[in-house]
Amino acid sequence: MRLKKGGWGERYILGNENIRLSAVLELLEEITGLEMPKRRVPYWLALGVAFLDENISSWVTRRAPSAPVTGVRLASTEAALDSSKAIKELGIPQRPVIESLRDEVIWLLDAGYARRVMPKLSM
Repeated sequence: MRLKKGGWGERYILGNENIRLSAVLELLEEITGLEMPKRRVPYWLALGVAFLDENISSWVTRRAPSAPVTGVRLASTEAALDSSKAIKELGIPQRPVIESLRDEVIWLLDAGYARRVMPKLSM
């Protein structure tokens, strides 16, 4: 396959807008009509549970952990990422995050991965 856009060895951040996890949950609440979690868990507790979960997953269940340590660490950091290089050089289309989340929720429902009734989505 021949490369048409971008350059060999180049790296691109494929993203849109920088958004906090709490804002994503608010958008999902708006899309689905389901109440999202409001309670905050202390970081030390989340990290401890993640370590425990990963060990149980590795040694007992042999399944992917529900709360990976890396995910907990990433959720506690704020990283402003810039995808302008990908937009400019690769022509990556941009659209509002809420539209992408709505499409993803619909896809998850259609594929059978989400089983809960979504009050705001008529499926």
